[in-house]
Amino acid sequence: MLDRFNKFYVSAGSISLNHTQSLSNINIVDGIIHPHFTDSGGLLYNDIAVLMLEKPLSWSRTIRPIKIAANQPEHDTECVTSGWGYLSEDQHQISNILQKIKVHIRNPNICKTFYKNEPFYEKSMLCVIGVDTVPCKGDSGGPLVCNHILNGVTSWGISCDISYKLTATVFTSVDHYRDWILLAIYNTHRSANLKSVQIKCEYFFVINILLLFTLYVIF
Repeated sequence: MLDRFNKFYVSAGSISLNHTQSLSNINIVDGIIHPHFTDSGGLLYNDIAVLMLEKPLSWSRTIRPIKIAANQPEHDTECVTSGWGYLSEDQHQISNILQKIKVHIRNPNICKTFYKNEPFYEKSMLCVIGVDTVPCKGDSGGPLVCNHILNGVTSWGISCDISYKLTATVFTSVDHYRDWILLAIYNTHRSANLKSVQIKCEYFFVINILLLFTLYVIF
């Protein structure tokens, strides 16, 4: 067990952080960080991890599983990302209500242009530009959902006060890590001796290294 994980729990079932009576809280009992994760001055690589919960979530109208991507979405695909991050760069307080924005998948060369001095790995990263705005501080770890499939996890970018036309956000590409995710699930359950647990490999709970992000779980 990783001590850094067992201090956290997952809250699911509401878009409001204030509606504690409607939340389902479940402890995290284990987690696996990608072995090649690196933080190079805030630029994150292999920025993904898998968690195991103490017990499965109960599916309901507000708690649902999601399929993980097997392929990267095509360029110009419209997607949705969400989070409880800052509404602006100078607002140092998270939002109490879950925010969502529309974004588009762009050609990797756009991000390579934005981040000329930093490596952009198009197989393991997605280049995303917002339609009206961009993810902000506190949104790291948020899901990128395209056509009801989890394609990415918010990873890093530059200031959200810069015009959305002038910046791009980098997401971890879930399809690139699909085999690692499924192997991590298998190994986590095996180490916990959960022989009676049926692993549904199309569903999982995944985070990036900075922040737990959403309500999706493997059980």
